[in-house]
Amino acid sequence: MGWQEEVLAIEEIKQIYEARNGWVNRGGDRRSEAFRQDQILSDGICFSQTKLGEELSLSQQKVSQDLQLADAVKRYPAVAEGAY
Repeated sequence: MGWQEEVLAIEEIKQIYEARNGWVNRGGDRRSEAFRQDQILSDGICFSQTKLGEELSLSQQKVSQDLQLADAVKRYPAVAEGAY
């Protein structure tokens, strides 16, 4: 699997978790007003990049970078081809 497929797979996993559990962005920006606690709710309702990283054995920084790369690949296909 190339890096392009890897970052897109991580983004897809994030989207699945987001659809099922809600998502907490670092800095307190929440996707839903229902999620008021910082980071992850104890009952597993919210999910964060930190928790996703733990689930995938990756650092939060790596998850963040990979999600940014996935966005770039989708917006600018030349990035994935190395023609930038």
